[in-house]
Amino acid sequence: MLKNAQKLLYGPLAISVCILLGGCFKSAPKPNPQMEDTILTLPESEETVATEEFPNVERDSFMEGNYAENEVAAKIFFAFDSDRLSERDRSMLNPVAEQLKADADKSVYIFGYTDRFGSETYNEHLSMRRNQAVANYLELIGVKAERINCIALGNRYATPDLNKADALKDRRCDVVIH
Repeated sequence: MLKNAQKLLYGPLAISVCILLGGCFKSAPKPNPQMEDTILTLPESEETVATEEFPNVERDSFMEGNYAENEVAAKIFFAFDSDRLSERDRSMLNPVAEQLKADADKSVYIFGYTDRFGSETYNEHLSMRRNQAVANYLELIGVKAERINCIALGNRYATPDLNKADALKDRRCDVVIH
């Protein structure tokens, strides 16, 4: 009986995973014998253009959470192991939404943080869940999804000292309009 239940569970589960990963039912591309020994090179002028397209080192730094404290439009704090928004949090996000509605050229970046408690993987997921809670609320009150960017930083920048006061400050999302 147990083996039949396992087959019923694992069969559809395995098929679902394969479909999600995209490739179980696709055949591999056939090699093209004419292209096998061909090395493609770009002309020098095109190589220069390709490398100059992404010179914005500041943006990379920004996406890693390097922004000024005065750029933070809202700080949303969370309870231990929680991704729930309080009524106070929602009231802090309302002006953010109004500002975004007023300026169509701006986007919002939600940086999710956790304390040092828990594994790195767990904290990455928790910070993304926190980001998603903030993003979902902003969408609910009229901010278009394409203007919302979530960056899960987990415990990368958590305070090294594990006292409760410091840990409280680390359990947050910083909402930055940029």
